[in-house]
Amino acid sequence: GTFEADEDLLLRALLSVVRNALEACRETVLLHVHPDADGGGLCFDVWNAGALAGPSEPLFQPFFTTKARHLGLGLPYARRIAQAHGGSLTTVATDLQRGTCFRLSIPMT
Repeated sequence: GTFEADEDLLLRALLSVVRNALEACRETVLLHVHPDADGGGLCFDVWNAGALAGPSEPLFQPFFTTKARHLGLGLPYARRIAQAHGGSLTTVATDLQRGTCFRLSIPMT
C-alpha cells in the first residue's frame, strides 16, 4: 500500500515516542514495525523496559508529565500528528516482565 502523509511530521511523532521511551527507562528501547492486524496500515511499536505506575491515558494529555523539567507535550504532540493522518497513538501493553509498548498506527490509503 501507499501513504498520503507528511513525512517530516510522522518522523517527529515517531521520534517523540522513542525519546519518551528512552527517558522513561534509560535502557534498551525496541522498535518493531509491522502491518496492522487487518493489513490496512502500518504500526510502529515502541517498547521500553518500564511498566506504567497508573493508567496511560493521562500521558496523552498536554502538560501531564512524570519527569522533572519536562513540559509533557511529546506524547500529546505525537498523538495529534497520528490523528491528523487518520491514525492513532495508544498504549497497547504494559507489565512488569515485558515493559510498556506505545503503538503509532497509520492507515494506508
